[in-house]
Amino acid sequence: MARKKNVGITRAKADELIAALVERARAVDADPQYLYGVSRLAVFGSYLTSKEKLGDIDIAVELGPKERHPATHWKLVEEQRQTAPRGNMLEQLSWPEFKVQKALRDRHTAFSFHTHDELERMELEFGTPSKTIYRNEAFDRKTFFDHP
Repeated sequence: MARKKNVGITRAKADELIAALVERARAVDADPQYLYGVSRLAVFGSYLTSKEKLGDIDIAVELGPKERHPATHWKLVEEQRQTAPRGNMLEQLSWPEFKVQKALRDRHTAFSFHTHDELERMELEFGTPSKTIYRNEAFDRKTFFDHP
């Protein structure tokens, strides 16, 4: 009988990774090379259970523009798209946001990133619990897109 590979991470390691993720969110928010800031991060899924061994860490990410004037923001986005690595067209179109997600992930495969909209749908449809682990209202998406 073949042995099952030891997959997943311990809760202690997950706690370390989440603490480091929050620090990276703060660093992104303070770094002008990123056009988007982290408006919120929430953890959900197995991390919120009492399990000692977790398969991955489900994180809902919401990014918001740092430049709050829409016309200026979109001009900066277009300029930064020109610096995107060639290849994946979707990555190129979303480069300013993708760049932030890469910085947040920092090559850690334990994270499973989701949009905050996905989490909100899961909360409504399935009652999925979540816990906000980071919030920066300066980059709130809703106030940006509601801007006149």
